[in-house]
Amino acid sequence: PNIAVLSDWLANFEAEVRQPLLRGRGTQVNRVPVVLARIRTDVSLADFECSVRDHVRSIENTYWETYFAYRALEAAKQRRDSVHHIWRATKTIGLAGREGGEAQREALARQEYFQAKASVEAALVDLFQVENRLRFLLGLAPTDGRLIRPIDEPLNTNVAFDWHMILNETLCRNCEVRIKRWHIKQREMELIAARNNLLPQLDAFGTYRWLGRGDELLNHKRGPDFPGVDSDAYEQLFDGDFQEWQLGFEFTLPVGFRRELAAVR
Repeated sequence: PNIAVLSDWLANFEAEVRQPLLRGRGTQVNRVPVVLARIRTDVSLADFECSVRDHVRSIENTYWETYFAYRALEAAKQRRDSVHHIWRATKTIGLAGREGGEAQREALARQEYFQAKASVEAALVDLFQVENRLRFLLGLAPTDGRLIRPIDEPLNTNVAFDWHMILNETLCRNCEVRIKRWHIKQREMELIAARNNLLPQLDAFGTYRWLGRGDELLNHKRGPDFPGVDSDAYEQLFDGDFQEWQLGFEFTLPVGFRRELAAVR
């Protein structure tokens, strides 16, 4: 009942400039989200570097475990062959009826031989397990008809380490240390943002607005100016006949700052 036309459309276009004067003021505070995003990216890269380092270290350790398994297997085979030779000699002496070939000694030698044979089988099982783990780390199929055998030999020379240089290099290159540094930097930036939120909100703003009103939103017919019939809201808007501006300050003060103080703590 309070409008002169059957339909009423309102179109507006406005631009606003707002400058924080207390909370949110300054380059450092506004750069906090960007810096935090960069820190998270650096932490992800350092985590990936740690994963690659650990994977390479696991491959190297498993390689030398495989080398040790082969050495253990060879030692077990030598012990088995030696004990088998002693058993055969003891049995031969016993068949000849000479001293040293008693049944008790022959039974003890036979027992040691079967124990040595069981040790060889256990060493072979350990070798297969370590070799299978090395295949898994290298991404090789577990059943391709081949057996991995290390060809490199461990170093037998003395190695003198420069521990001071190693310490300095570790502090610079160690990915865990770098991650901890990034986490400390992240907490520092979060603390800066949290302390800034303890300030009240005081903004200076300016608004400029264009208005358009009519009984049609879009109309190909050009009608009289508002509030006549067949008026076009967008036509009135772009004609620029109705404009307004506003300047002012906006102040907000939370009571108690409970959430902000909790974030700082």
